[in-house]
Amino acid sequence: MMQSRWTAVSWYRLAGGLSSACLLGVSFLSPAFGQVNSAAETNVPMDEAPYVTPSGPEASQRGVAPSLGDVNANADSVQYVDRQGGPFNLGLDLKGGWGDNLFNSSHQWQSGEFAGFGVPVGLRRRSATMHFDANYRLDWIRYPGFPAVNDTSQVYTHQLVLSTSEITRYFWNVTGGRLTSLGQYLPASISIGSTGVSEAAVGATVLANSYIVSNAATSLGFIHNTSEQDKFTGSVTGGWLEEAEQEPAPGQPRWIIRNDLGGADLQYEHDLTLRSAAGVELTNVYLRGLTPVGHEDYTVVEGTYRRDLTDHLSLRGGLGPLFSLTSNAQSKGSDVSYAANAELNYTTPFARMDLAYARVFQLQYLQPATEAHQLSAVFDRAITSTMDLTIDTRYIRTVSDSSSLSQSNFGISARVDKHLTNNILLFASISRSQQSTPVIQGNGYSYDRDDIFGGVSILLGNPLMRRKGR
Repeated sequence: MMQSRWTAVSWYRLAGGLSSACLLGVSFLSPAFGQVNSAAETNVPMDEAPYVTPSGPEASQRGVAPSLGDVNANADSVQYVDRQGGPFNLGLDLKGGWGDNLFNSSHQWQSGEFAGFGVPVGLRRRSATMHFDANYRLDWIRYPGFPAVNDTSQVYTHQLVLSTSEITRYFWNVTGGRLTSLGQYLPASISIGSTGVSEAAVGATVLANSYIVSNAATSLGFIHNTSEQDKFTGSVTGGWLEEAEQEPAPGQPRWIIRNDLGGADLQYEHDLTLRSAAGVELTNVYLRGLTPVGHEDYTVVEGTYRRDLTDHLSLRGGLGPLFSLTSNAQSKGSDVSYAANAELNYTTPFARMDLAYARVFQLQYLQPATEAHQLSAVFDRAITSTMDLTIDTRYIRTVSDSSSLSQSNFGISARVDKHLTNNILLFASISRSQQSTPVIQGNGYSYDRDDIFGGVSILLGNPLMRRKGR
């Protein structure tokens, strides 16, 4: 059972931090000294906004290549990737702030200040037959009072899309990350078709002195239109997820939880009208656990439906049976359940908003993976001609009623940016991470953590695209 730690002192600390962030936000609203040019004078033309994916009838006819770009995400990465115009973007975030529960403890919370920097790098290449996007981010954070939890995290992702004809495209996605403590990143989740594999909520031993999440995944696929109304999309995915102690206790081995994963997905979609389509999706997911040793295989068959409600708003969903086979050193088993997913997406040159649900497979600490509900949302919008608001969140919870299998992960990060010039931004951020773990040998372990920070972003490459809020 998740233990609450919201004492009066905790509320006071959080309220103080939020008040500081709000005061900084209010200062953003006032005109800056040496006011920058209007959006009409400095913006990239709206029709050159490359991150805006097709919507409405255009999306029905063209389709969008699946991506692994959100495996290791937070508001910082979303804000940067959504706005970079390329061909080359380079930034430097100088930041400082305060975090509570730096050791991710369920009983003894220690808070402290931190300072550091982030370096986002982006590359975009475009031609008549090729689109290539690559992004890398380094975050380096130091805690003067607690050097044991000093943090260095790195994330990389790319997507290559090749069009060999008017009806056939191929895509290749790669992602990887090494994240420490996850104080400012969301729980990692690797998509395979309309389902996916999410990281475990780790136990007390691994959390004792901070932990490292490492992952890598790649997918290859195609999109092929057999007619003006019929389309096939297929992909194969492989990767791994690992969670480990940053430093082992004296005289003890280093705890490591690692799972290899693989999968294949095939979708068929038939356009019913210019704005609606129906189809079927077949997905297979395989998991191989290294700690403990075990094998799991899941097969999903879903009926799908998509409807473009407006030129910018689309709804997609799927539902069907889920078949599973599991085996480990102690037992073998099979089961029949259900799979489901739904997504509501709104995209314009001014905003990107996405709300999604999926039944996924959440890795376990010392047990086979468990079916879980995953909710995720992205809100990224220009709120004035010089200010942006970005929110990214993900929540994962197992569907098991067993105390030995019940666990959850939650992360949310939000960022407000104020553009002083085309190349200098002030920002304020807040993030929260929280998890509850399964009961192991009668002991459960839960924690939550908050970070409040701010700073300045300096763009050394091409400036980020600006969009006038409305």
